[in-house]
Amino acid sequence: MKKKRRGSSLIIVIIIMAILFTTGSAILTLTASDYKMRTNASKKLENLYAADSGLDIVENVILKNSEAAIIYANKKIKEKYDGQEMTKALYEKINIDFKAEFINFLGKEALGNGMDSKKDAMLAQGIINGKYKVLNAAGDEFIWKENIDKKSEIEIIEYKYVEDKGTIIIKIKSTFETMNREIKNKKMLTTKYTVGIPDYKEPISSDSVLIDIYPVFDAKVITADGNLTLKGKAEVKGDIWVKGDSELGENPAYAFDKYRGGISVENGELNLKGNIITNRTLHLKNKSKAIVTGDVYALNAYVGKSDKTGSSKDNKLQIEKEDNIGGNLIVNNDLSLNAINSNVSMNNFYGINDKTDDSLTNISKAMKSSSIIVNDTSDTSTLTVTNDTYIMGVAYINTLEDKYQTGESVAIKGNYIAYSDVLPGYEDKVTLKYYNPLQLIETIDGGETKASYFKKYYEENKNRLRNGGVYLNKENVYSTGAYVTKNKDGSSSVGNKAINIANVTEKRKEFAKNVFSMGNTNKDETSLYEAGKVSKTVESEIDFTRALSTTSINETYGKLKLNNDYSKTVVIKGKDDIETYDNSKYIVIDGSKDLKAVIITNGDVIVTGEVDFTGNIIAKGNIEISNNNNKLTYDSNITRKVIAANYDVLKDILKTGTSIGQEADIAIGDKINIDITTDGYNLKGLLKTSNWKIVK
Repeated sequence: MKKKRRGSSLIIVIIIMAILFTTGSAILTLTASDYKMRTNASKKLENLYAADSGLDIVENVILKNSEAAIIYANKKIKEKYDGQEMTKALYEKINIDFKAEFINFLGKEALGNGMDSKKDAMLAQGIINGKYKVLNAAGDEFIWKENIDKKSEIEIIEYKYVEDKGTIIIKIKSTFETMNREIKNKKMLTTKYTVGIPDYKEPISSDSVLIDIYPVFDAKVITADGNLTLKGKAEVKGDIWVKGDSELGENPAYAFDKYRGGISVENGELNLKGNIITNRTLHLKNKSKAIVTGDVYALNAYVGKSDKTGSSKDNKLQIEKEDNIGGNLIVNNDLSLNAINSNVSMNNFYGINDKTDDSLTNISKAMKSSSIIVNDTSDTSTLTVTNDTYIMGVAYINTLEDKYQTGESVAIKGNYIAYSDVLPGYEDKVTLKYYNPLQLIETIDGGETKASYFKKYYEENKNRLRNGGVYLNKENVYSTGAYVTKNKDGSSSVGNKAINIANVTEKRKEFAKNVFSMGNTNKDETSLYEAGKVSKTVESEIDFTRALSTTSINETYGKLKLNNDYSKTVVIKGKDDIETYDNSKYIVIDGSKDLKAVIITNGDVIVTGEVDFTGNIIAKGNIEISNNNNKLTYDSNITRKVIAANYDVLKDILKTGTSIGQEADIAIGDKINIDITTDGYNLKGLLKTSNWKIVK
């Protein structure tokens, strides 16, 4: 037997595959080369006949008329959209309009194959007659330009607009003659042109306006010279600045009237991320809740009934910090609690005022002496300061005629017994004076203070004095007078620690800047505080004689509502408000959907129904917020853009010289700045040629 050679079959297979691969490659190369030669020959033939057939003129006419169509479409877009902010949604709308105008200019139908000058598409007429449209010298009309040598007879076989593809299909037949050795040969060829529709090119320019920053709108969602009343539920982001309006008269009811004016919450709920600033009182009247994530600057903070015959219960005032910022209550007079089953809490308390001017009556001094006062006797309420407590003044007892100055910075109702009950050993050291209806200690020999006397009385009569549910961090209490605080174990303590005046001075400056000067940092805060008067108000910041309604308002970023008529009330009308308003008395703004606006009014404002508002409410009068689910938000981006977009209107309304000395360059968007040229458009890319062939 012959021995088989291993691998011989594999070698044969490899040889056969190599032969096939070599042969196949050669065939493919030959085929590709032949195709390329044929294509080049066809192209050369097409180019050869292009001039004689007149197709080069047809192509030029199509391109020239397409150029005119772009210019025409841009003119139409410019008339409609020039100067508006370019957004994605607006671009899509413009692109649709641009394409429609482009097609309308060229034309969609040519039933007469370009021969009907009244009905056929302009492009078809141009192809047949060898002419194209150009813009005249005045730039207001398109005219024909012709006088093109015609060397062939052009016929349109088909002209149609394919809407779903956005193209114009034009089938052309050209009949012409060629010269071959002085012999004329008649030729005929056909081709198809596809004209595409370009997308709108986005000629834009960035527009910005340099505006002055004014305290009347900076960081504030509400700015009002009058009072703010909340009778419902509101979620607020941004500062609230309310000057407050209160006519106390010559003989105010000291215990209640001194808390009139400012910001009041009645059967309502306020959730605020920002600061509350008022020159009058933050007052929770009854069944009310205010949670402030920020700081409160006020003349008074009062939780309690409005008058002697009223009642107040189930209230909550909570001033809290976030990221170690805020949580401070800074008052220029009192923090007072006179309600059942209510709670007041904060991180730090600063009672910064103690006017010692001897020319003032006791009642005037009482109005300017900071203290904490608890008049609730139910022992169901609490007042808690977690960290620092600074109290510069002492409380006054509400006696019928002149007010009695106590020795307490934290005064609890009933503890005045310490001044009517003389301690043993003090019989010959004290002078008593009648304050209707009480006989009270007026002076103590040896220069001893009433605060010192009160502490001694407490040590000897602990069971006779109340703590009022006041929880202070006794390690961090600094006060002019004595204080009583409840300890965690339920016991009470009394104290009196000297104040570091430097800490209080800084808070006085803060108060003056925010309350008296509306946050303006260009003023000397010490002088402002000593003057004790509000120097910046809505009235001082706004020139209402110029706050006229105007048609030249740009509402791209939000509404701008101006009202100089103090007798008219602006109503922001939200969902679920079915009230009908008399147009002669009210200016109604639809707040049923997301409302972005800057409102400047000489009168009052009512926010009613369910409102979602972003912007500023600036009012010389009062503001009332009713109903539930109201959202009020300050957004510096929205506010500044609305102002910048309308700065030509507002710069004369915002009084010169009242800004905070800062400027902001506000980009008010990319503006459409239409250029009616064809720059940026690839005209040749719009035109495609196919199905070229010689008929004979």
